[in-house]
Amino acid sequence: MSLFSCNTPLVTIITACYNGENSILNAICSIESQSYPNIQYIIIDGASTDRTLEVVNNKRHLVDVLVSEPDNGIADAWNKGLALAKGELIGFLNADDVYDNDVVEKAVNTYLGSNRNCLIYANCCFIDNGVYKSTNSSEFDPARLKKGLGFGFVHTTCFVPKSVYESIGFFSTRYKIAIDTDFLVRCYVNNIQFIKSNYTVYMSLGGVSDRYASRAYSEFLNVLENHNIIQSKTKRFYLFFYSVYSIFRPVFKSEFLKFNLRWIKHNLCFLMNFIYAVIPTFFLKNCYLKLLGFSIGKCSYILKGVKFYRPGNVDIGNNTIVNRDCLLDNRGRITIGSCVSISHHVSIYTAGHRIESLYFDYYQEDVFIGDKVCIFPHVLIQPGSTIGEGAVILPGAVVSGNVEEYGIYGGVPAKKISTRKRDLRYSFNYPFWRAL
Repeated sequence: MSLFSCNTPLVTIITACYNGENSILNAICSIESQSYPNIQYIIIDGASTDRTLEVVNNKRHLVDVLVSEPDNGIADAWNKGLALAKGELIGFLNADDVYDNDVVEKAVNTYLGSNRNCLIYANCCFIDNGVYKSTNSSEFDPARLKKGLGFGFVHTTCFVPKSVYESIGFFSTRYKIAIDTDFLVRCYVNNIQFIKSNYTVYMSLGGVSDRYASRAYSEFLNVLENHNIIQSKTKRFYLFFYSVYSIFRPVFKSEFLKFNLRWIKHNLCFLMNFIYAVIPTFFLKNCYLKLLGFSIGKCSYILKGVKFYRPGNVDIGNNTIVNRDCLLDNRGRITIGSCVSISHHVSIYTAGHRIESLYFDYYQEDVFIGDKVCIFPHVLIQPGSTIGEGAVILPGAVVSGNVEEYGIYGGVPAKKISTRKRDLRYSFNYPFWRAL
C-alpha cells in the first residue's frame, strides 16, 4: 500500500493477538471492507498455538506485516507494531473487535481538520456473541477523570498521530491491563487534544479487562495516582468501594438481572400509559404528565390512545393538539412548538436500529417540530428529523431529515411539493378527550 499524501495520509492499523482463531478473521475482514484506501495493516501474533496463523495466512494479501513470536504481554506486542508502523495516523484493532466500514475514512477526516497534535476517539458498541448490548457515545470530561471515573471513551476507538507516540513515548510494559489508561493519561497531561469523531467500533465483551476486572480497576487507579490525577486517600476510598461492589458484581452483570429489569421497564411503561388513559380530566392529565417530567403549555392537549415510551423527554408549547392514537417515542427528546396540529395515528420516533450496521445497533436522535406545523394522519417521523415552522406534512408521508419552514411535503420519503402562506393567524383550544 502506498505512502501518504496530503489528502489521503497512510493509516496504520495494528492488531495484537494470541490464539485468536475464532475471532481474528472478522477483524481482518473489517479492514478489507474499509472505504478508505490507504492502509498499512500489521498483525503481531504472540506465537499462537491454535489455527490463528492459518486463518491469517488465508488472508495474507490483506496483511502488510505479520510477526509471530513470543512477547511479554499486550504492551510489548503493541510496541512491536508501533516500531513497524509507517502511517501518519495509527489505530489499534483488537483481534476480537471490528471496525464499521467507514471508521478509517471518518478518523482521517477528523484528523485533517485538527491541529494534528491530537487523539481521536469515537463511539463504541459492545457486542456479546454477536448480540448488540449497548453503546458508549460519551465525550471526554477532564472533571470525571479527576474524580477517578475514567475517560468516557474506549481505547479501541482511538486513532493517534505517530508524532504523538514519538513525543510522549510508546506503551509502558509496567502494566499488564491498564496499558491504554497509562498512555491516555500521558496524552492528557501532555496537553494532547482529545477530539470526538462520529464513527463506530464494535468491541466484544469478555476481554482481559472484563475477566480480571478487580486487577484492571486497581491498575487504573494506580495510573491515576502515579500521574497525580488523584490522591492516595481517594484511591484507597475507591478501592474500598470497589471491594464491596465486586461482591455483587456478578449479580449486576448477570443476564438474569438485565432481563428482569427490562421486563419491569416495559410493564412500568404500560402502567404509565394506562394511568394516563383513565385520568378523567385534561387538567389532571396534564398535571400527571408534568409530574412525569413532561413540559406541556397552556391549552395544549394529548388525546386518547396516545402512547409514550418513558417519562419525560417531551416539550410541548401552547395551543397544540396531539390527536388520538399517536405514538410519541420519547426515548430521545421530542420538542413540539405552539399552535401545532398533529392528526391521529401519527408516529414520532427518536430511536431505532441502524439497518446497515454490522450488528443492527441502537441509535437515538431528537426530533424538533416548529410552531404552526400541521401534520396530517398516518405520518411517520424518523429519528433526527427537524420540521420547520409552519410546514405541512401530507397524509401517509415518511419524514426523514430537515423540512423547510412553510414547506408542504408529501410522499415516501417526504419531498417538498409547494410552499404554504406565511401569514398564519390561527390557534387551537381543543380539549375533547373522545374526539374522533
